[in-house]
Amino acid sequence: MFESYSVRANDPALQFYMKNGATIMSDDVVAKKYGYDSTKYLGFQYIDPSLDKTVAMQFATKVSKHREVESVLYVITADTRLQHVIFADITERSAVPGEREILFGIGSSFKIDKISFDAKDGIWLVCMTTTDEGADIVNTYMALAKKEHEAISMNVLFGHLLIEMAQYAIAKKYFEDLLLTITSDHEDVGDIYYNMGRAYCLEKELDEAQDYLEQAYKYQKLRKSSIYPCLVRTLNSQGWVYQNGGEYLEAMEMYSQAKKMCEEKLGPEHLSLAKTLRSMGSNYSDQLKYAQALDCYKRALEIEKKNLPSTHPDIGVVKTDIGDVYRKSDRFDDAFDYYNAAFQIFETTLPEDHPSKAYCQSCIGLVHLKRGDIAAAQECHRNALKSYMRCLPADHINVKVSLFNSTCSDYKLMIDSYIRDV
Repeated sequence: MFESYSVRANDPALQFYMKNGATIMSDDVVAKKYGYDSTKYLGFQYIDPSLDKTVAMQFATKVSKHREVESVLYVITADTRLQHVIFADITERSAVPGEREILFGIGSSFKIDKISFDAKDGIWLVCMTTTDEGADIVNTYMALAKKEHEAISMNVLFGHLLIEMAQYAIAKKYFEDLLLTITSDHEDVGDIYYNMGRAYCLEKELDEAQDYLEQAYKYQKLRKSSIYPCLVRTLNSQGWVYQNGGEYLEAMEMYSQAKKMCEEKLGPEHLSLAKTLRSMGSNYSDQLKYAQALDCYKRALEIEKKNLPSTHPDIGVVKTDIGDVYRKSDRFDDAFDYYNAAFQIFETTLPEDHPSKAYCQSCIGLVHLKRGDIAAAQECHRNALKSYMRCLPADHINVKVSLFNSTCSDYKLMIDSYIRDV
């Protein structure tokens, strides 16, 4: 599709300028300036820098509405001889004439070499080089994702990964465009509708989400193969919509249908059953039925440990779930242990600003506040807030809740109404 720069043997090192994602919090800049240690950035998404510094500067120097945000220009030196970093010239296909756009492949890794401030242009420069380090992590993650979603095509899987990275708007646009390229009887249609519904779920646009999920279930029933994992996922998501609308009985009905389908068609150790048990646990927890919730979560954890590596993000998510139950049951030491274990997993496997990681930080902050360590609590909430602001819309409830909790000094006044994943 594209002419790759990797074939340019006489030009082994090229320099690009990151024109998107070009602002970061001021204290993050300072921390990295005085304390970075060649941090590697693992990218599970496509990035599109420019060959033209002037173009990149126009994006990087846009005025932010957030006072604590600094302008940053990422300067990338790319080695064409690397085996696992793929990039291509897409100038002819760029939406902006003269942008001289480059597209890096999914899983590209970068190492920070230097951070400095350009006083002339009033902008921070983050100099990075491409690296093959981290390729094993990326390949393992992709292989597990493909195994977990073995019935899903690679086209759909890419959009699914965008949602996993909280790129909801990009994912929806991607799936809308994908629908235009296939016929109505294509096997991907149901999965596309499901992922569209899931993206709307996570933005808490529940009516739109339910519409897409109903369409998804209708089309998935027509699949010629691997029908049941798809139907289970959609039933769980429909239950999530009911649950977040306060309709707990309707939600449990959906989860029960999914659980029965798992046990009868997929087996007692299938990952789909683990996800269903997580959904049921969440529903019980929302109804303050903590004993039932804990039982569901621990059964889910057992299944995941049999199927996934110990550092897989899904294990971190269910450990966060268990931490939530312990916290709400006033077992704060147990809660802290599970949150901390989850956060260690997220630190090594998720992007810096992933919502699951931010939520876990928020929960650790709540435990600190209960223990009376206000400074530690507020620091956790501030860090979570930064992540939420980067990966979610400005009016998202997680941003608002985290903003309040970042200044709260009384556990009785804190807000615990974050939206979790689906």
